[in-house]
Formats: sequence, structure tokens, C-alpha cells
Amino acid sequence: MAAEMQALANAEDELHLCRIAWAEFNGISVNLNDPAIIMKDIPGTVIIDAKSIYDALTSQNQPLQLAEKRTALELLAYLKNTELNYTETRWVHGGANLADGLTKLGLHPMLREFLNTHTWSLVQDKSQMSGKKRQAQGIGKLVNEANKTEEERAEAWESFRDCAWEKLRVAWPDFCRDDDSEFED
Repeated sequence: MAAEMQALANAEDELHLCRIAWAEFNGISVNLNDPAIIMKDIPGTVIIDAKSIYDALTSQNQPLQLAEKRTALELLAYLKNTELNYTETRWVHGGANLADGLTKLGLHPMLREFLNTHTWSLVQDKSQMSGKKRQAQGIGKLVNEANKTEEERAEAWESFRDCAWEKLRVAWPDFCRDDDSEFED
């Protein structure tokens, strides 16, 4: 549990820096003495598959009731940081966690699937059913309550890509030039 908590805190730190960079890419001046001011306008979500950590974060029980006291203190610090930074924490079952393919040895077909298709879905499951239970019941790993058709996913991706390129053109015009004249001999 301690290693998972440390990974969660590290992920939130990285997300914090990414959100500040995104603000700067979009021409927003960031006060580094109080970056939380801009965080409320740039959504951020940390996604974990550690159910015990997620339950401790979202339950009515205080994290200090955990047997591992240092982990409990780190959980409290994480809760405070995410509250100040307007960061959401979500749980996903292990079968839909892309990061598993980066942290564990062995064959990871979901990571390969993502690399081949360039699509993924954040699973929204109110029952919070584990990946093994979903598989036993014949529920696909990416099936969620708000499933989109393949056409809707493609349309959403194109919209995101167009928006991202437009923001890059504004923030970094030299990178997004349409011609290669500068690179010709």
C-alpha cells in the first residue's frame, strides 16, 4: 500500500507540472508563488487502480485509521494537495489500466491495443467492479455507462486533435508552420 501511495503522490506532482505547462502553452501567466489560482481553470484527474487507496481516500473513515501510519499521513497530504489544486481522483479496474503495461513484466495486450488503435476510454462504473469480475460476467474491459460508438470516438479524437493543433499554433507558431522551406538545402 505504501508503494502505491507514493506512486499516486508522484503522479499528482507530475500532473501539477503538466497543468502549469498547459496554462503557459495557452498564454496564461502563472504565478509560481500561488499556482493554485490557475488550477481551477485547468481540470486534472489522477486515475488509480489501487482499490484500497481509493477506498481510503473516498470513505467516511479517516485515513489515520489505517494500520500503516506513514501511508495514512501521505494520504492526508495527498487529499490536501488535491483539494488545493482542484484535482479529481478516480479509480479504474485493473483491466482498463494502461499503466500496468508500463510497470509489470509480461504480456500486456491492452497497452498493445492502445498503441495500435490510439483509442482508449476512461471506464465509468458506479458498481466499481474489478476487472476479474467483469471478465467472469462477460463485460468488456472498456465498457462503461457512457459508451460511445466508434464513429463518436473518431469524431471526438478529431475534434481534440484540431483543438490541440490550434492551441499549439498560437503558443508555438514556428513549430506548426505548414511549409518546410527552412529545412530545404
